[in-house]
Amino acid sequence: NTVVAAMVKVAVGTYSSKVVVETVKVVAETCNSKVAAVKVKAVVGICSSRVEEEMGKVVVVICSSREEEEMGKVVVVICSSREEEEMGKEVVGICNNMVEEEMGKVAAEICSSRAEEGRGTVVVVTCSSKVVEEMEKVVVVICSSKVAEEMGNVVEGTCNSTVAAVKEKVVVETCSSTVVEERGTEAAVICNSKEVAATAKEVVVICTYKAVVVVTSRDTGRRLQHC
Repeated sequence: NTVVAAMVKVAVGTYSSKVVVETVKVVAETCNSKVAAVKVKAVVGICSSRVEEEMGKVVVVICSSREEEEMGKVVVVICSSREEEEMGKEVVGICNNMVEEEMGKVAAEICSSRAEEGRGTVVVVTCSSKVVEEMEKVVVVICSSKVAEEMGNVVEGTCNSTVAAVKEKVVVETCSSTVVEERGTEAAVICNSKEVAATAKEVVVICTYKAVVVVTSRDTGRRLQHC
């Protein structure tokens, strides 16, 4: 029942099945003991019996096998019982003996038994052995039994053991083996043993035993199909 408040445009959060509310142009999130929230130049993180600290314009959160978001041009990674350090505009987090590196302006991060390293302006976070790559400046992460909601032009989604990636004002949400929708131009999502790749306005969903093509268009509307 502890509340941690960060100064100016940062986060105010509670732990363990509580609610996280970010002030000043931020997000309100609620989840099953876990929350992943993203907001322009501000990050909110919640953890069970953990602590959040705000350093300058960097938010560092330590959670149990969890990862957080990107704040401005700084990447914040959360790892199970690990430490995060902030070096200039670079935050490096290390988890259970594995490393994921970012090349150029694209980063790939994996939760559970992985390590994340972010440098630049793009962050991608995945959870539970799933990987999502995002190549712009917007990222949204939805982990298992969590709800991620962003009120600007980024994300609004809920997933069950899946990961959602956002690509520059484009939202893709997946829920339990199903592709919910694709709005905008491009996105890549990996969900429950299935892969979803989107290019322009065409989404290809590859399921365990079959492939489904979902084509969305602002003119013709959208057609959603389950795996």
